[in-house]
Amino acid sequence: MVIYGLIATTALLAVCMITMVMLMVRVRWLTKKMTLISAEIEKVKKDQAEALSGSYGMGQRMIKLEKRLKVFVDAPPPEPIDDTPFSYSQAAQMIAQGADVEAIAATCGLSHSEAHLMRKLCAEGFVES
Repeated sequence: MVIYGLIATTALLAVCMITMVMLMVRVRWLTKKMTLISAEIEKVKKDQAEALSGSYGMGQRMIKLEKRLKVFVDAPPPEPIDDTPFSYSQAAQMIAQGADVEAIAATCGLSHSEAHLMRKLCAEGFVES
């Protein structure tokens, strides 16, 4: 009987040793896994801080742009500008009065070619005098 008790105790001790070895392997694996996860968490925290910083900076830029835009929105609209240069409108009036190309070029600061072109455009009705 003592032998059976000794064999049973030895078997139980072997099972406990195998279980302990398996638990130690599992603990090492979990420790490595935990280290990797901790490193990933730190990386995510760093990325989150950078994104937050970028968002904050972009928000500040948006506020500045809104302030600059408000100046333009609140400003009165500009006066309409006559897009016809003075020299061309003056040349058209002179052509309507019968002035020659030399006089138009000298008075309006146009070249002879421009004065001839203006005369043709007025004759064709493309330019109002």
